[in-house]
Amino acid sequence: MLANCFDSGTSGGDAPVRYLLGNKDHKGSERSVKPKLFRGDPESTKDLIDSINNKQKYTSGVLAFRENEVPSVKQMHQICDEFERYMFGGLSKDRVNILWVLHNDKGRPELHFVVPKIDLKSGKQLNISPPGKQNQDYYRLFGAYINDKFGWEQVSPKKKWDLKAAEYKSETVPALYKRALCKQINNNYETGMFKDRNDLIKWLEQNKIQVLKQADDFITIGVGGNKLRMYGEIFKQNPDMSVGKPYVFNQHEKNRLEHYRVERVAYFDKRFNTPPKPRFTASPQGKTTVKPQVFQTVADRIKEREVASMVQNMASIGGDVADVMPKEQKPSSGVSSGGGSSGGADTSLQKVALSLRRNDILRQLIDATPSQVAELQNELTNIDIALGRLKLQEMEEAGREMDKLYELYKKPQIDEAPT
Repeated sequence: MLANCFDSGTSGGDAPVRYLLGNKDHKGSERSVKPKLFRGDPESTKDLIDSINNKQKYTSGVLAFRENEVPSVKQMHQICDEFERYMFGGLSKDRVNILWVLHNDKGRPELHFVVPKIDLKSGKQLNISPPGKQNQDYYRLFGAYINDKFGWEQVSPKKKWDLKAAEYKSETVPALYKRALCKQINNNYETGMFKDRNDLIKWLEQNKIQVLKQADDFITIGVGGNKLRMYGEIFKQNPDMSVGKPYVFNQHEKNRLEHYRVERVAYFDKRFNTPPKPRFTASPQGKTTVKPQVFQTVADRIKEREVASMVQNMASIGGDVADVMPKEQKPSSGVSSGGGSSGGADTSLQKVALSLRRNDILRQLIDATPSQVAELQNELTNIDIALGRLKLQEMEEAGREMDKLYELYKKPQIDEAPT
């Protein structure tokens, strides 16, 4: 498995979520296997990304498995848990929003993720993949840790040579030649043909490849009138021939991974859990006073938006909203819609409130821990029972209305006497 992050996202929330869940890949081709929502709530992720005012709005990446690595669903959940433990820096799951989507269209599983760049408690910008070589090393070591844990083959570093990023994709003759030559050099290196750069140069000359220049860090070869500069460890004057050998996740590497994790936890704790310093302003009398601060987290804003939507839905039916809202979302004072309410309207209001709560529980079950699942399922059962009782109550009410109509129909009609 290989863990990799992409460049920070600057678009709105719809673009990354639509791409991960869409039926077309980055080339616009139809996916052979449709993506599957693995963990998280796409709508919440989109809303959070759209609420961020900074230019850098989200982090995205992938945990890519090889063809011979076929983790079970349980193992993939364990890997996601480990990723969140290492990358969230000690922040609890309710403070970081993450969306996981499973892709299988390449013949091997890929777990793609999107993380809005915001801590839901403090509202501060959160970056789980900051720039720099240390972060790249941290993700590489995390992948090595997962491979070691599940007994998968380690990913060996490919540092016997260096090609420019464009040369990996270019279809020009020089780029194609350099890729083919490097591949052949790699095969010979693996067999032990090269002990140092002198062996490599002899091999090049034997194959009628002219070496034009030998510098400390590179060599220049001449091919078809073109001068190609070759970089990488094996082209150095004094190369480290151990580079490129099979990678071993030894105790030193494990200690380095743990050091990075502890360092991230300490930094996140200082950044996100330290109370903000009070802001001081000068009063007209020249005295320094503390300016009051009103702070509202993103999570609070989302909750208020959900409550407002609930109130609007209930108000359209009629009745007392406060009587049917969940306890934790009841307003401090009575909030009623205009007009009275009948028994049927009360039943409808209760059904709306219960259905909203039921949908909320279903979303929570996606990311719930085993200890939380039992509690949520118990509440879900109680809600289903309550909905069933309301349905029965509606049927009984309808029966009583039918009885009234039947009695009215049987009642003899008395004609009024003519005047």
